[in-house]
Amino acid sequence: MTDQRFTTAVERGTYENWIAQQTDQASRRGVNQTPTVLVDGQMAPDAITPQGLQAAVDAALAAK
Repeated sequence: MTDQRFTTAVERGTYENWIAQQTDQASRRGVNQTPTVLVDGQMAPDAITPQGLQAAVDAALAAK
């Protein structure tokens, strides 16, 4: 990233509080890896592939 706005934000810690809040919120929801995919508010660990995502969406729709 070479954009001066990005560099300045990093140097000043502009988003440190926001990042900490988001990390804490994700941790409370059980997120402990990247990527983490949620389908209808539920973790879908197999949804990191197109087929897994389709299966998770289909299952969420069927449950409604």
